[in-house]
Amino acid sequence: MYRNVRIELLKVIFVLILFLGFIIPERIFAQIVINEFVPNGSPEWVEFYNSSESAEYIKEYYIDDDLSFADDTGSASKKILSSLNTSNPTYPYFEISSSLFNNSGDFVVIFDQSGSIIDQYQYTLDPGKDISIGRYPDNNGGFGVLPFLTKGDGNPAFATSTPASTSEPVSVKSLYKINKPKDKSGSELTSVQIYVDGVYTHHLDDEILEFFNGHECYSGVECSLGIHTISLRKTGYTSWEDTQNFSSGMNLEVNPVLEALETDSPTPTVSPTVSLTSVLGKTSSPSAQANTTVSGTLNLPDILGLSKSPNPNDTQDTLEGSEKMPIFPIVVIVLGIGFISIAIFSIIKNSKKDYTGESEKQSSEIY
Repeated sequence: MYRNVRIELLKVIFVLILFLGFIIPERIFAQIVINEFVPNGSPEWVEFYNSSESAEYIKEYYIDDDLSFADDTGSASKKILSSLNTSNPTYPYFEISSSLFNNSGDFVVIFDQSGSIIDQYQYTLDPGKDISIGRYPDNNGGFGVLPFLTKGDGNPAFATSTPASTSEPVSVKSLYKINKPKDKSGSELTSVQIYVDGVYTHHLDDEILEFFNGHECYSGVECSLGIHTISLRKTGYTSWEDTQNFSSGMNLEVNPVLEALETDSPTPTVSPTVSLTSVLGKTSSPSAQANTTVSGTLNLPDILGLSKSPNPNDTQDTLEGSEKMPIFPIVVIVLGIGFISIAIFSIIKNSKKDYTGESEKQSSEIY
């Protein structure tokens, strides 16, 4: 029984494999590589080698001159291959209507629609006007300068023994990666503006700037090799700046920190000045007022005159006056005792009267 079950399971797996083989898109098994390109031409163009029977899926891909799919600034932005020429599906090619590649050296990169790099190549010399750089043999050979153009067809052998790039190519660009700016507490900041040499580049944040000769970060903003100052600005924060001398192959990565500006200042505390004259409602001589003015917190003994003068150098009259018991507290105490005595006497008297009345009532009831 178990043997029959295993046989049936194997049959299901086999049928499933055949089914997947039919429904999986052809591009999964296809291979596309950069096969030939003209970086200095009218127009510029790139040819691909395609191992699939159809090249229609390549029309969803992009061609670019840098390794960043997200960076799409200036005129040299990535191009979608929607107008790809597929008359020969093995050697489809794409003509570029505007300048994309630098004559003296650049990247040739192909991305899929998700932004993943399918193939790339970096050249470091200008082959000349309308001269192509390509692989020999096609598909998996090395790159070199070709003796004539073979757009849409297989490549011939190299025109010269000198390849278009060395085994260790030198980049003609300098990349400057700006990570997400943060404040002093480590929180990420948004809408941070980036300036190059004091000019707003329309970048916001988390960007990669490229510097190479003849390049503009933005229209009118020169980003050639050499000394440049990059600054980050955000309302309510101090500016962040960095000056670098950019050279070929130089790659930098920075982590800017912007400090918040302090706009509110503490309000000074003013201690009130209180005169004993105003508290007691009495008028005294100027000298007495000078000695009795108190700043800050007032103590009850000071108001009532119960404390002694802390200055041992005071005159004898002042010292003797401060040691005497004032009349006002004595009057208050005597009146308080008198009121309490009257209240106690009244309670006792009423109690006796009630008791006498009750006794007389009881006696009359007995008789």
